[in-house]
Amino acid sequence: LSPEEQQLFSDPQVKELLGGAAIKATLMAQNDPVPTKSDAADSTAVDALVKKGNEALQAKNYDEAAKVYEETLRAEPKNASALIGLGMAHQRAGRYAEAEAALKKCLAYDSENANAAFTLGVVLFKQEKWSDAMTWFEKCLSVDTKNSQAHHYLGIIANRLGLLQRAEKEFKTVLALDPAFGEAHFNLAVLYITWDPPQWDKAQAEYKDALSKGVTADENLEK
Repeated sequence: LSPEEQQLFSDPQVKELLGGAAIKATLMAQNDPVPTKSDAADSTAVDALVKKGNEALQAKNYDEAAKVYEETLRAEPKNASALIGLGMAHQRAGRYAEAEAALKKCLAYDSENANAAFTLGVVLFKQEKWSDAMTWFEKCLSVDTKNSQAHHYLGIIANRLGLLQRAEKEFKTVLALDPAFGEAHFNLAVLYITWDPPQWDKAQAEYKDALSKGVTADENLEK
C-alpha cells in the first residue's frame, strides 16, 4: 500500500468505529425485561471492559486488547463492540483468520452492522481478497450510505481489478461526501495516469488538489 492508503488504518479509524455511542451498543431484544440493579452493574462492568480494550487497541497493544475483548465476550457473548474490537485487534496483529471469525460472528448476530461489515472488508483487503472485500464494503454501504472510506476502498479495489470507470466513480463519490479527502484526489491522479491513453491534464489537476489538502508529495508520481 502507498503511504496515503496506509493512512486508512490510522488510530482515528479506531475512534470512528468504536468510539462514542457505538461502544455501548448491544443486541438486546426489544422484549427484554426491565433491567434490575444487578443487570445495570453487569452492563457497567461490560462497558468498562470494552473501554479498556479500546484503549489497548489505540495504544497498539493488540494482544492485550484481544485478551480484554475476549473477557468481555465471556460476560456478554453477543457484544458487538467487543466482537468488532477483537476483529480489529487480530487484524492489526496479522491474525486474519481470527479477525474474520470474530467479525463474521458479529454479523451472524446482527447482519446489518455496518461497522462489522466495513471492518471485515478491511481484513479481506489486507489479504488482497479483492472480490470478497468488495462484497463487504458494498454491504456496509447498503446500511451506511455515506461512508466515504468504504467508497475509497472500493475505488482502490476496482482499480486493481481493472474496472477503471468504477474506480473513477467511487473516488468521485468519496469527494462528493468528503471534499477534504485528499487521498481520493491522489488516487484519481494515479488512475488517470494508468488509463490508455493517459489523461495527463486530469491527473495533474487531481494531484494538485491532493497536495492542497495535505497529501504528501510523491516523487514517482511527480516524475
